[in-house]
Amino acid sequence: MSATIEFEEKTFIVNGKSDDQFVNEKIINLRKMRDDYQNEIDKVSKNLKYLQDKKDNIQKEIDEEFLKQEHAYDLVGKYIQCNGEIYFVNNVERLFDGVKILSNWCCYSKDKLCYTSGNPTKVRNISFESLNAILSGEDKKFKFISKEKAFEIFNQIIEENNKHIGQ
Repeated sequence: MSATIEFEEKTFIVNGKSDDQFVNEKIINLRKMRDDYQNEIDKVSKNLKYLQDKKDNIQKEIDEEFLKQEHAYDLVGKYIQCNGEIYFVNNVERLFDGVKILSNWCCYSKDKLCYTSGNPTKVRNISFESLNAILSGEDKKFKFISKEKAFEIFNQIIEENNKHIGQ
């Protein structure tokens, strides 16, 4: 036995089902579709969160690399001491794991020669850990020093060398 019913201004033929049974089945189907879509939304949301985290991590790495480069240029125009060697930094070159300082004025420890030259020379590679030590001022082996202190050390070394030459 079939019957004709009106639902949402449409005519439906239901095979022996009462109006409320038809509506209940329609609601059940709609709920299933809704739940399926919600599951898809949840899945997409989870993937979106994963992709957002990956993007944020990459942005963080970009920011850290940018800061390393910016900090490297903080050395330019300064005298630095690295394990007893003193450099006046004219420029820096960014390396993968640190920086290379270019200097036209360098003073080595007392057992080595001091030199100056007119053109900046690639002098020393400095790791990012050493760069951070110089910038933070927390390390005695890697630090900024004043121009006066640099020339004081330079003059002491010259005096030591002159004493050895005079003997």
